[in-house]
Amino acid sequence: MRVTAIGVDPLRGLPLVTLSDEAGGVTIEIEVGLPDAQAIASELRGVVMERPATHDLLKAIVEACGGRVVAVELREVRAGAIASSIILQVIGSPPVEVEARPSDALALALRAGATVRVARKVIEWSRRREARRRREAATFGDWGDPGALGEVDAAAEADLFPATFLLEALPDEEFGKWKM
Repeated sequence: MRVTAIGVDPLRGLPLVTLSDEAGGVTIEIEVGLPDAQAIASELRGVVMERPATHDLLKAIVEACGGRVVAVELREVRAGAIASSIILQVIGSPPVEVEARPSDALALALRAGATVRVARKVIEWSRRREARRRREAATFGDWGDPGALGEVDAAAEADLFPATFLLEALPDEEFGKWKM
Protein backbone atom coordinates (compact mmCIF):
# COMPACT_ATOMS: atom_id res chain seq x y z
CA MET A 1 0.00 0.00 0.00
CA ARG A 2 1.03 3.61 -0.25
CA VAL A 3 0.04 6.92 1.31
CA THR A 4 -2.21 8.62 -1.22
CA ALA A 5 -3.77 11.56 0.62
CA ILE A 6 -4.19 13.42 3.85
CA GLY A 7 -7.44 15.01 4.96
CA VAL A 8 -9.59 15.82 7.95
CA ASP A 9 -12.38 13.83 9.59
CA PRO A 10 -15.38 16.16 9.16
CA LEU A 11 -16.98 15.10 12.45
CA ARG A 12 -14.01 15.09 14.80
CA GLY A 13 -11.66 17.48 13.03
CA LEU A 14 -8.79 14.97 13.28
CA PRO A 15 -6.24 14.49 10.48
CA LEU A 16 -6.68 11.31 8.45
CA VAL A 17 -4.07 9.59 6.29
CA THR A 18 -5.42 7.63 3.33
CA LEU A 19 -3.60 4.45 2.32
CA SER A 20 -4.43 2.68 -0.95
CA ASP A 21 -3.14 -0.44 -2.62
CA GLU A 22 -1.54 -0.13 -6.04
CA ALA A 23 -4.59 -1.59 -7.82
CA GLY A 24 -6.90 0.85 -6.05
CA GLY A 25 -9.15 -1.89 -4.68
CA VAL A 26 -8.34 -1.34 -1.02
CA THR A 27 -8.36 2.05 0.68
CA ILE A 28 -8.24 2.75 4.41
CA GLU A 29 -7.98 5.85 6.56
CA ILE A 30 -6.15 6.15 9.85
CA GLU A 31 -6.15 9.00 12.34
CA VAL A 32 -2.87 10.76 13.06
CA GLY A 33 -1.81 13.72 15.18
CA LEU A 34 -1.46 17.18 13.68
CA PRO A 35 2.37 17.37 13.71
CA ASP A 36 2.62 13.98 11.98
CA ALA A 37 -0.08 14.99 9.50
CA GLN A 38 1.97 18.07 8.64
CA ALA A 39 5.11 15.96 8.18
CA ILE A 40 3.26 13.52 5.91
CA ALA A 41 1.55 16.31 3.94
CA SER A 42 4.82 18.17 3.35
CA GLU A 43 6.42 15.01 1.97
CA LEU A 44 3.39 14.22 -0.22
CA ARG A 45 3.54 17.75 -1.66
CA GLY A 46 7.31 17.69 -2.11
CA VAL A 47 7.88 20.61 0.26
CA VAL A 48 11.55 20.94 1.18
CA MET A 49 12.05 22.26 4.71
CA GLU A 50 14.75 24.79 5.46
CA ARG A 51 15.96 22.54 8.28
CA PRO A 52 15.49 18.77 8.57
CA ALA A 53 12.40 17.56 10.39
CA THR A 54 12.51 14.68 12.88
CA HIS A 55 11.69 12.09 10.23
CA ASP A 56 14.42 13.48 7.96
CA LEU A 57 16.85 13.23 10.86
CA LEU A 58 15.89 9.63 11.57
CA LYS A 59 16.37 8.69 7.92
CA ALA A 60 19.78 10.42 7.89
CA ILE A 61 20.87 8.56 11.05
CA VAL A 62 19.84 5.19 9.62
CA GLU A 63 21.72 5.92 6.39
CA ALA A 64 24.79 7.25 8.25
CA CYS A 65 24.95 3.90 10.08
CA GLY A 66 24.98 2.07 6.74
CA GLY A 67 21.34 1.07 6.85
CA ARG A 68 18.14 1.71 5.01
CA VAL A 69 14.45 1.69 5.78
CA VAL A 70 13.13 -1.41 4.00
CA ALA A 71 9.48 -1.37 4.98
CA VAL A 72 6.83 -0.18 7.39
CA GLU A 73 4.27 -2.64 8.70
CA LEU A 74 0.90 -1.83 10.24
CA ARG A 75 0.61 -5.21 11.98
CA GLU A 76 -2.31 -5.33 14.37
CA VAL A 77 -4.75 -3.42 16.54
CA ARG A 78 -4.12 -3.31 20.28
CA ALA A 79 -6.49 -1.51 22.66
CA GLY A 80 -8.03 0.45 19.79
CA ALA A 81 -4.70 1.61 18.33
CA ILE A 82 -2.73 0.33 15.37
CA ALA A 83 0.59 -1.31 16.28
CA SER A 84 3.25 -0.79 13.65
CA SER A 85 6.94 -1.25 13.06
CA ILE A 86 9.77 -0.05 10.87
CA ILE A 87 11.97 -2.69 9.25
CA LEU A 88 15.61 -1.56 8.97
CA GLN A 89 18.38 -3.32 7.07
CA VAL A 90 22.12 -2.89 7.43
CA ILE A 91 24.22 -4.66 4.81
CA GLY A 92 25.55 -7.96 6.16
CA SER A 93 23.11 -8.03 9.09
CA PRO A 94 19.63 -9.48 9.51
CA PRO A 95 16.72 -7.04 9.29
CA VAL A 96 15.82 -5.23 12.51
CA GLU A 97 12.23 -4.48 13.47
CA VAL A 98 11.61 -1.35 15.55
CA GLU A 99 8.17 -0.60 17.00
CA ALA A 100 6.83 2.84 16.06
CA ARG A 101 3.63 4.82 15.96
CA PRO A 102 1.94 4.39 12.57
CA SER A 103 2.14 8.11 11.83
CA ASP A 104 5.91 8.23 12.44
CA ALA A 105 6.42 5.03 10.48
CA LEU A 106 4.43 6.36 7.52
CA ALA A 107 6.23 9.71 7.52
CA LEU A 108 9.57 7.88 7.52
CA ALA A 109 8.44 5.45 4.80
CA LEU A 110 7.52 8.37 2.55
CA ARG A 111 10.92 9.98 2.99
CA ALA A 112 12.81 6.71 2.51
CA GLY A 113 10.71 5.35 -0.37
CA ALA A 114 10.00 2.25 1.74
CA THR A 115 7.25 -0.30 1.20
CA VAL A 116 4.12 0.02 3.35
CA ARG A 117 2.49 -3.26 4.37
CA VAL A 118 -0.87 -3.42 6.11
CA ALA A 119 -2.13 -6.60 7.76
CA ARG A 120 -5.57 -7.83 6.71
CA LYS A 121 -6.87 -7.50 10.30
CA VAL A 122 -5.85 -3.82 10.34
CA ILE A 123 -7.69 -3.26 7.05
CA GLU A 124 -10.82 -4.93 8.44
CA TRP A 125 -10.64 -2.93 11.69
CA SER A 126 -10.18 0.28 9.74
CA ARG A 127 -13.20 -0.47 7.56
CA ARG A 128 -15.38 -1.11 10.63
CA ARG A 129 -14.14 2.13 12.15
CA GLU A 130 -14.84 4.03 8.93
CA ALA A 131 -18.37 2.60 8.79
CA ARG A 132 -18.89 3.78 12.37
CA ARG A 133 -17.47 7.22 11.53
CA ARG A 134 -19.77 7.55 8.52
CA ARG A 135 -22.77 6.48 10.55
CA GLU A 136 -21.97 9.05 13.24
CA ALA A 137 -21.45 11.74 10.63
CA ALA A 138 -24.77 10.83 8.99
CA THR A 139 -26.47 11.45 12.32
CA PHE A 140 -25.25 15.04 12.08
CA GLY A 141 -26.23 15.37 8.42
CA ASP A 142 -22.73 15.38 6.93
CA TRP A 143 -22.97 12.13 4.97
CA GLY A 144 -26.60 11.92 3.88
CA ASP A 145 -28.89 9.01 4.66
CA PRO A 146 -27.53 6.84 7.50
CA GLY A 147 -29.60 3.91 6.27
CA ALA A 148 -27.60 3.81 3.05
CA LEU A 149 -24.37 3.15 4.95
CA GLY A 150 -25.19 -0.37 6.10
CA GLU A 151 -24.94 -1.87 9.54
CA VAL A 152 -21.99 -2.06 11.90
CA ASP A 153 -22.30 -5.05 14.22
CA ALA A 154 -22.27 -4.62 18.00
CA ALA A 155 -18.96 -6.47 18.38
CA ALA A 156 -17.26 -4.04 16.01
CA GLU A 157 -18.69 -1.08 17.92
CA ALA A 158 -17.53 -2.51 21.25
CA ASP A 159 -14.05 -3.04 19.80
CA LEU A 160 -13.87 0.52 18.56
CA PHE A 161 -15.64 2.62 21.16
CA PRO A 162 -16.22 0.74 24.44
CA ALA A 163 -16.81 3.97 26.37
CA THR A 164 -19.85 4.74 24.19
CA PHE A 165 -21.83 1.97 25.83
CA LEU A 166 -20.91 3.17 29.31
CA LEU A 167 -22.04 6.70 28.53
CA GLU A 168 -25.31 5.57 26.99
CA ALA A 169 -26.12 3.63 30.18
CA LEU A 170 -25.71 6.66 32.45
CA PRO A 171 -28.88 8.50 33.51
CA ASP A 172 -29.26 12.19 32.60
CA GLU A 173 -28.78 13.19 36.24
CA GLU A 174 -25.16 12.07 36.06
CA PHE A 175 -24.44 14.87 33.59
CA GLY A 176 -25.62 17.66 35.91
CA LYS A 177 -27.33 20.46 33.99
CA TRP A 178 -26.35 18.91 30.62
CA LYS A 179 -28.79 16.55 28.95
CA MET A 180 -27.92 13.59 26.75
